[in-house]
Amino acid sequence: MADTEKIIAMTRSELVELVRQILAEIPDVTGYAKKTDIPSSLPANGGNADTVGGVGITNLRQITQTVINTLPAVPNGEGDFLVNCDMSDTSFPYWYGHLSIRYGSYTGEYVAIFRTTGNDDKVYYNTYLTNHWHGWINVADGGNAATVNGRSAFRIPTLDGSGNLWDASTPNVNDLYAQWDASKQYFKLKTFGGNNVAVDIATSNIATSNTASGTITGLSNGTAKTVSLPFSPVFVLFHSNGHVVQGGFALSCGTNNFTITPANVSTMGSTAVGYIAFGG
Repeated sequence: MADTEKIIAMTRSELVELVRQILAEIPDVTGYAKKTDIPSSLPANGGNADTVGGVGITNLRQITQTVINTLPAVPNGEGDFLVNCDMSDTSFPYWYGHLSIRYGSYTGEYVAIFRTTGNDDKVYYNTYLTNHWHGWINVADGGNAATVNGRSAFRIPTLDGSGNLWDASTPNVNDLYAQWDASKQYFKLKTFGGNNVAVDIATSNIATSNTASGTITGLSNGTAKTVSLPFSPVFVLFHSNGHVVQGGFALSCGTNNFTITPANVSTMGSTAVGYIAFGG
């Protein structure tokens, strides 16, 4: 029926049919709200939510501008703090810095990182467990490393027969070390594999005809022993039981001889010593 068509008298059934046709032309408004249903203001105001993604505020790591002047004896949760302490305070390794405290693996454990903000330019870490802080450790130890290429400071690397390092990255059985022998009063040069170490003696320019060697026996305290030589010695080396005799006697070099007078045979380590005499 056109909008301009006039309605004329009709029967009841005709009127019902006309109403049905008119209602069929009206769109479905089921999902729409009436104007009176629309609020003039919204209840949401941008306030605090109880959770974010199901995580409560107490479980979020706090970043604050709180300034502290000493390390808390007992941590109170996680947090970030600015440190400005007195020089007399020893709870921090530096007077100024940034402190970050985080939970550890178990209840009651914490890990702390301290970054200096002064001229020190260093980073330290500390751990809290069994009810106390364990103490600050410098992440960079100032160059004094515990090992170099896996070797401790007392290990001396060695070369093989071709002049190559035995093992460039890890300790080797052929690394050397020196150990003091109190009974013989000298250092032993050894390898970690238990090998003996041969040491060459520099002979400078002394002619072989001006050297002599032998053994002196029957030494006793206060008794002089004179040894004749084909040359006048400039110095004499005494040795016994594989070590150099360094004390317990007096020595005098004469014309074509030398004299040794023991003062303490016990200190010398033996009543018999070998000698090597060198001429000028």
